[in-house]
Amino acid sequence: MGTMRRISPRITLHTYPASRVREKCSQLVCDVLERERDRHIPVLLLLSGGSALACMNISPLCRGSVGAVSMLDDRVTRDPQNNNFLQFTTTDFYRNCVQVGWEIIPTVPERGEGAAALARRIARAWRAWLAAHPSAKIVAVLGMGEDGHTAGLLPGARGTRFEEALFSEGSSAWVAPLLLPKGITVHPRRITATAAFLQKKVDHATLYAVGSKKCRRLRQALNEKACRRARLPVCVIHSMREVQVVTDCALLPQRARE
Repeated sequence: MGTMRRISPRITLHTYPASRVREKCSQLVCDVLERERDRHIPVLLLLSGGSALACMNISPLCRGSVGAVSMLDDRVTRDPQNNNFLQFTTTDFYRNCVQVGWEIIPTVPERGEGAAALARRIARAWRAWLAAHPSAKIVAVLGMGEDGHTAGLLPGARGTRFEEALFSEGSSAWVAPLLLPKGITVHPRRITATAAFLQKKVDHATLYAVGSKKCRRLRQALNEKACRRARLPVCVIHSMREVQVVTDCALLPQRARE
C-alpha cells in the first residue's frame, strides 16, 4: 500500500514502504513508457546513475514501440566501475532495451576525449534522434543526493565558470561539462544535462529519493521557497513540466492510497 499527494500542479508525491519503493518506481516509469507506446509516440529515455539506476534495474520489459535510451549525466571515464552508462549495460533493463530494438546512445568518452567534447557529442546525438522522431517525448529518471543535487547539477558548481551553462534558465546548452576540484567530489570530470534542458525539453520526469538520510533534504526540496533559499539544484523540479516524486520517506499526511 502506498500514498499519493499532489504537491503542486507540476509535482505528485508517491510514498511507499521501503520494501516496495524500487518496484513501484519501476512500475510508474513503465506506465509512462507504455502510455506513450499506446499513443504511438517515440520516447527518448534519459536515466541517472546511482540509486535511480537501481530502480530501473528491476523494471519489466521496456515495451515502447520506438525509443532511445541514454544517461542524463555521466563521469568522464572509461572505468566500468565509475561510468554510469557502463554500469547501466550490466542491468536487465539495458538488455531489455536492446532486445526490443531501442537505439542506445552511450555516454562513454572516446579515448582522449575530454568533458567538453563529450558533452557536445552527446547533445548532437540527442538532437539528431529527436530530429528523426519529431513527435517524440523525453522521459527522464532522476535521483537526488543528500546534498540536494540531481543529475550532475552539483551544489559545488555554484560560483564556478560552469554555473551559467549548468543552472541558468537562459542557457542554450542541452549538455554541459563540469570540472570540479577533487576536494568537492571524487569524480571531478563530468557531463550533465543542464537545468534549462530539464525545464524546457523533458516532458515527464520521475525523481527517486529513498533512504532516511535523504528525508530531511527531500522535505526541503518539495517546499519551493525553502528549496530556492537554500539554492539546491533539485529545485529544478518546480520548473519542469511534470514530475512524479517516489520515496519511502513519510513526509506528509496520507491523502490518497494507491
